[in-house]
Amino acid sequence: MQLRRLNTDDFLAIQSLYHQLIDMMEGSPYIPGWEKGVYPSDKLLLGALNKEELYAVEVEGIYVAALIINHEYNEGYKEVVWDIDAKDEEITVIHALAVLPTYHGKGLATFLVQEVIRLAKATHQKVVRMDVLASNLPAQRLYTKLGFKLIDTTHMFYEGIGWTDYLMYEYAL
Repeated sequence: MQLRRLNTDDFLAIQSLYHQLIDMMEGSPYIPGWEKGVYPSDKLLLGALNKEELYAVEVEGIYVAALIINHEYNEGYKEVVWDIDAKDEEITVIHALAVLPTYHGKGLATFLVQEVIRLAKATHQKVVRMDVLASNLPAQRLYTKLGFKLIDTTHMFYEGIGWTDYLMYEYAL
């Protein structure tokens, strides 16, 4: 298994992954709350591809898992009292982590997060952070299993989801 950094040539394939995930998760108890064209939007995906912040795992010629990593975060992060004091450029933030449901249970999400930790350490980051919908129990179990600490629950706004509660996680490097 290999995590590959993508570029703008991969736009249609990665857009397809997110659209498939949205379709496949409809009716699931743990829907991501994402909507085609809203989140992750084409603008977000293209921006991440242009900045080489979007990574994916490919199986038999198709992308089956992906995520964005950078130093950007929702305004709600500023309201959280984090354990690790770090400047923005010392924080790696995970966004839009996606694994196609047909590949759930195969360790892909674990692999993605472990690779983020490895990359963050290699670039001398202080911490990895992310937010998780309060209703997303599988993600909560994953991050806890991998050593992330639940710091707080906060009410934040995201396009396509609206105002809702998010669990705020942190992994000290």
